[in-house]
Amino acid sequence: EAKIKGDHFIKMKEDLNDIFKFKKSIIPLLKNIPYVKEDLPVVFSWYPSENIALLWNLSEKKQSFTIMLNSKINQTIVIDGLDTALVSNLN
Repeated sequence: EAKIKGDHFIKMKEDLNDIFKFKKSIIPLLKNIPYVKEDLPVVFSWYPSENIALLWNLSEKKQSFTIMLNSKINQTIVIDGLDTALVSNLN
C-alpha cells in the first residue's frame, strides 16, 4: 500500500460518487480550465498549449457531454460507447 507524504493530498474513496463529489467541490476554483459538466464516467484530457481536449466515454452506451468553461457552456459532444473524441476551440 502506498504511503501518503506531505499535506498536498486529499484522501478519498475511489468510487464514482466520491469522485463526482470532489469534482463539484473544485469547480468553483477552476478559472479558464474546461471540465465536463455531467457526472458521467468520462476521461477528459485537456491540452492547453494546443487548445484541444480528448474525451473517452467509459460507458458502453452513447453519451452526451457538455464541456464547460468559466461557468458557461463551451460545447456539447456526443460520443459512442467506449469511444473517444477530440475537441478543439476550448476558449
